Amino acid sequence: MPAAPPLLFRETAPTTPFFHVVRHEFQSSGGYRIHGHADFAELFWVESGRGHHLVNGAVQELQRGSLVLVRRRDVHGFFIDARDRMTLVNLAFPSAVIDDWGSRYFTGKELLFWSQSPLPEHLHCPAERLQKLRRLSERLSECPQTLFHLEWFLMNLIHLLLPGRTHESARAPLPPILAAALEKLREPSRFAQGPQELAKLAGCSLQHLNRQLQRHLGRSASAVVNQCRLDYATVQLQLTDRTILDICLDCGFQNLGHFYQLFKKRHQVTPRQFRLGRQRVIRA
Repeated sequence: MPAAPPLLFRETAPTTPFFHVVRHEFQSSGGYRIHGHADFAELFWVESGRGHHLVNGAVQELQRGSLVLVRRRDVHGFFIDARDRMTLVNLAFPSAVIDDWGSRYFTGKELLFWSQSPLPEHLHCPAERLQKLRRLSERLSECPQTLFHLEWFLMNLIHLLLPGRTHESARAPLPPILAAALEKLREPSRFAQGPQELAKLAGCSLQHLNRQLQRHLGRSASAVVNQCRLDYATVQLQLTDRTILDICLDCGFQNLGHFYQLFKKRHQVTPRQFRLGRQRVIRA
């Protein structure tokens, strides 16, 4: 399918200057035209079914939970196999709205709409996150089509996506069962068993789990578990008065020195120094 001339946002959404959100139901009728974006970005996620995303000369497999952040320069379209169906939600908005967000909020990081990679970011949303995304989009569709409400949605979207990027260096969409296991691992009650607990949640051996994590994240199970533990410890040190030893034990670390070593490697300060810096009280 030849690419059509780049579309302008006003051609996609002639009645609003800020955003256009719609649910598409694709059935097996071949291809959907390939087009570029002259002045807008696009977010879409798959609610059900499966299909193919043709983008920048490559093909991405789409399934329930697939979420793609299409940038202004990307050229893309969709293709559905015979007898397949796919339902996706699509949000288009002028790229000028977020052109400076990357430098403002994510200095030194190339991710989401600001990625410089050849292909746009393709993430997988487990069921719980997909449900949150659906609620956000439904609220957006009920709101006045203003810049305020668009930015409210985008900020909530970024907040929703980034915490789940314990897996932030993912090289390919995570298998749904592995993505769900990583979400469940964030519960402190699961920390004590470490990598074995993650393997149990993923329904596989530890050896197979390590191969999967290396393939998709470039990291070991121990590294992923320790990141979840340190995420939890960081919040506890900042927002509670619990002792550092109690937090260490809750994280599943049996050795306080090991906890200090890992925490300092991540934050460049010890847990005590971190707490003192974050819980300073301004006195008259």
